[in-house]
Amino acid sequence: MSKSKKKINHCAVFKPRTKNDDNAELSNTMIICARKTGQLNLSSKGLFSVPKRVWTINELTEDELKELNFELDYDETEQRWWEQESLKTLDLSCNCLTTINARIRCLNDLTELDLHNNLLNKLPMEIGNLTKLITLDLSYNKLEVLPIQFYHLLELRNLNLKYNILKELDTGITDLIMLSHLDLSHNNLIELPIGMGYLVRLIFLDVSHNSLKYLPPDIMSMRALEKLIANTNELEELPSLSELRKVETIMFQNNKLTIFPDLSGCVALKELNLSENNIVDFNILHLEEVRKLKILMLGDNSIKAIPEGIIQLINLEYLDLSNNNISLIPVCIGIMPNLKKFSVEGNNIQNVRADIISCGTSRILKHLQQSIDTANVNVDDSLLSNTSTVVYPNKYMMKNTRMLSLAGHGLTDLSIEVLEDANAAGVTLIDLSRNHMRELPEMLSIITTVTDLKLTSNLLTHLPEWIGEKYEHLQALDLSKNHLLSLPSTIGLFKYLRNIDISFNRFTELPEDIYEISTLETLEANDNLIANIDVSLLKKLKRLAILNLANNNIDNVPAELGNLTNIRSLILFGNCFKNPRQAILAKSTDEILAYLRNRIPQQSIDHHQIRMLLQQRRMSKIEFSLDDEILSPDLFSDDNITINNSSHLTSSTSINVIEPEPINNISEWKGASMNEICKGLGTYDCQEFPPINPSANHTVLILLPIPIRGPPKPYPSHQTDKWSQGYVRMPHSTHSLYPIEQQSANRHCRYRWEIIQESLLQTLMSSHQLEKAILSYNHMYAHRWNFSALHHFFLEVMEEEEVSSFFKTLLPKMVHLALQLPVLITGAIPLLKSHSNASISLSQLQVSSLLANAFFCTFPRRNSANPQSEYSTYPHINFNRLFSAFRKDKLNRCQSVMEKFKVVPEGVITIQRRYILKHDIPKWDIIDKQFLPLHITSNGTIDTDGAGLLQVDFANKYVGGGVLGMGCVQEEIRFVICPELMVTMLVTEALDDTEALIVTGIERYSKYEGYSNSFKWSGDFIDETPRDSSGRRMTSVVAIDALYFTQPALQFDLNKITRELNKAYVGFVGCDLCKDNLPAVATGNWGCGAFRGNPKLKVLLQLMAASVAGRAMVYFTFGDTTLRDEIAEMYSHLVQQNITIARLFSLLLQYRESRIRHLDFYNFLYNKTRTKSTSPLTYNF
Repeated sequence: MSKSKKKINHCAVFKPRTKNDDNAELSNTMIICARKTGQLNLSSKGLFSVPKRVWTINELTEDELKELNFELDYDETEQRWWEQESLKTLDLSCNCLTTINARIRCLNDLTELDLHNNLLNKLPMEIGNLTKLITLDLSYNKLEVLPIQFYHLLELRNLNLKYNILKELDTGITDLIMLSHLDLSHNNLIELPIGMGYLVRLIFLDVSHNSLKYLPPDIMSMRALEKLIANTNELEELPSLSELRKVETIMFQNNKLTIFPDLSGCVALKELNLSENNIVDFNILHLEEVRKLKILMLGDNSIKAIPEGIIQLINLEYLDLSNNNISLIPVCIGIMPNLKKFSVEGNNIQNVRADIISCGTSRILKHLQQSIDTANVNVDDSLLSNTSTVVYPNKYMMKNTRMLSLAGHGLTDLSIEVLEDANAAGVTLIDLSRNHMRELPEMLSIITTVTDLKLTSNLLTHLPEWIGEKYEHLQALDLSKNHLLSLPSTIGLFKYLRNIDISFNRFTELPEDIYEISTLETLEANDNLIANIDVSLLKKLKRLAILNLANNNIDNVPAELGNLTNIRSLILFGNCFKNPRQAILAKSTDEILAYLRNRIPQQSIDHHQIRMLLQQRRMSKIEFSLDDEILSPDLFSDDNITINNSSHLTSSTSINVIEPEPINNISEWKGASMNEICKGLGTYDCQEFPPINPSANHTVLILLPIPIRGPPKPYPSHQTDKWSQGYVRMPHSTHSLYPIEQQSANRHCRYRWEIIQESLLQTLMSSHQLEKAILSYNHMYAHRWNFSALHHFFLEVMEEEEVSSFFKTLLPKMVHLALQLPVLITGAIPLLKSHSNASISLSQLQVSSLLANAFFCTFPRRNSANPQSEYSTYPHINFNRLFSAFRKDKLNRCQSVMEKFKVVPEGVITIQRRYILKHDIPKWDIIDKQFLPLHITSNGTIDTDGAGLLQVDFANKYVGGGVLGMGCVQEEIRFVICPELMVTMLVTEALDDTEALIVTGIERYSKYEGYSNSFKWSGDFIDETPRDSSGRRMTSVVAIDALYFTQPALQFDLNKITRELNKAYVGFVGCDLCKDNLPAVATGNWGCGAFRGNPKLKVLLQLMAASVAGRAMVYFTFGDTTLRDEIAEMYSHLVQQNITIARLFSLLLQYRESRIRHLDFYNFLYNKTRTKSTSPLTYNF
């Protein structure tokens, strides 16, 4: 007779106790130990109540103070226990506690609290005060409901609520965005709240042993999820899980599922348990990309057949198909390489005898291997059957997910009703992959909100012409694994398409209209029949970063492909190359491109350039030899045209140049040529900054290395909440509270972020509703802020269709971008304070989120005009000033800023504050150095024509100047067309005399016309600047602020000249790592407008600073040809006279004494420096 085991209760049985007994469990020794270690263990003490002393353990009692008497002898080398850190860890598990005292609020430094195995039936609302809590274990209790304050624990990472009697969860759980582990198993939950998808950091989720009938559709947003357990519920259907690309374990056994779930995107999945359900069809297409699967449990279902496609699961080790309705075992199972356990008992198998099945896995596999004919094993995806019943997504699911997913259903057409529902829901993603569609239904064209279209693995032979016209917002198009030979001409109409995949089709060449998609960044064209690479057309794709032409029929790679330096990933394997060798193509992309560049023939010539040069000299008929030398513009100067020796002339290599009609065109530039300025290198060959490298002075808010595709991930992995004067005070901080007035005239505080979310997630369809939303968390400014410019912009400037598009499409995207702030920026953002050298690197996506918050005016403490306020020395960042009293230029600025939010790039930006101590600044009166090359032009602008150069921002000491206010000159215009510069206003304290701000990686989004009051937005701008190895656009802007002169004559004073020289030098000096390869400076009339500076003086001061910093200079006079000529003559004179920087500095000071005679500044310099003999014009690099 076997002995029966007694069921053990979770809580031990203790003798009846009193409160005094409970209090006695906490000894003085334990108190001292707790104050030393910050940890207190009262587990398994049989407590019915928590000892009172626990609540005040962070304080000394009067008795303890008397006992110490502060005259106690102690070892001074030892730390004193009464001065230690407060309690961080408290273990009260395995007791008999039924309630927790409200005084738990006193333990507000707790990070870990263990209350499992008690008898708790409720929690005090004061638990919400434990805002630093990271780990909380409430398992094995009797909790029925959680107080609303519970959801204020915003720092929670680990929450265990298993084995309670919870019936529902409040939607507040969606605010616990830091959660990584959540256990809700063994409760009485009927449903999970919508919004669970906001828990984007969740790695582990267990909702097993409840009464759930469905999972919320936004569960697919939990892209970090690695383990999903939902067994023993009442689930009848599942939402799409194909986006869970990191999930490794999925448990859905013992439910009521009838359809095999779509797991095609779960590429990391290793264990899947769907046993004890009602599944009839084993749809192998739903496991198409799940190649890492090791354990597949499908026992106790109603499956009728095992698909032959199961052989694709090459890593499968355990397959359970027991107790189904299977009659045949495919022989291909016998050759599955890693299968170790195969269960098929409980089926009516016809092709394998029962005695063989009873012998186990090895015997079954051996039998199948003996009977297999490998030649007949079919693993082609196109022959895999799919008899599953199509279940169309309902309106509710499509509206909440903005997605129409019908992948893997074997469809040949689509229901009109579901397309109409999808259009009403405004879906942005349509997934029709893995079906049997031969053409796209005409009705699909009614859904014009699509940004992502997946058509892979169908039978398409052509696409309709309407696709380019109707899907104008498309950003990603997947056409792989079809039978396409060509694409419609309308694909060239795509304005925002970034990624296109045409791999595994039948193209013999890249469709010509693809080259018209200027926004294209990724082109996947592998596994086709492409024979040639047309570089002349590929040049049009300035943004192309990834080009995949693997497994085609290409036999030659043109050398000119090496000039496409924007390509960061070039894939060419699997072609039968004659040139270059396969060994070359096995190298990295940079090495391949460098090799190809070196193979470009050296006898190239720019015929147009020669024609223009000859036109200036009116030459009628000249022959040039092309045999030996490269003829390029740098062989010619303004004064001399060099003709190759006539002895090289041959009939086969000469060209005739006929004189064009005479013109009166005068060169728009003077001084050194741009080739001399660039030292003979390419536009972007010089380097302003080295690759990003985190350090004590460089805060990097992204995870390195930078990915080839997609935006960089935020760093660190967990949220850091710093609410102090050295960091940006973020609107989502748990310390950011907002006072709320109640009807009783009492006031209480709410988390600012809660109010922001509530206000912005409302449907906003007008500028007045937007104003109301912004003022809901800025109500103290309701009578001070003016939104008239914003209202006028939408009512009078924008067309009705544009207004509708903004509020229906763009504004919701901006809201989403703003509310992603806690997820996108996990690290604390340091302030770039005065007299510091510090840098910040962050992604353009992070910058966009910060600017979206600035647009919605969410940043706390940044609205006060009080000179004593915390941020009085920082620029304004919230956009309320931009929305105020309107002027024409301000309305155009609104238009330009909004363009930024239409596209969010995937690059990186670095902001550097540079400070040099005054005693480290050069001594200008002793610098025996001559001037470096100067190029002066009256044509073009710094932002448009200064590509590859260090571009000067004529800054205000509060960077950004009046960009959000009334200003619209050089700095404001630059900030408007490159809005990412505005993020510097969030972090940069006012610049001092020897400080500058340098920003690298910014992108331009707008074209413009005019200046100041005539400024006008004139359309979108596509920035084609290449990126460096750290993902930054190779555009660097330096902000230096000039002095304002009430009297222009004062600028020649010693202290004023010295200050401007020092300021320019700080801006121009490069970092030590790049000092030998610095680009030139692109500048102009710095501080010469409203600040009343003298441009003739400012050009010399900047030239002096640039020369000492080791940079050439390009000077833009903005159409002033007289100033251009005067500067050019003076520069030529100074160089010919060998005037040093120290000599010029001395002359500038001498002019102070001569200015009373009203002598022209440049005439004074000519008189003082003219000598009888002159030296030849030379440039020193």
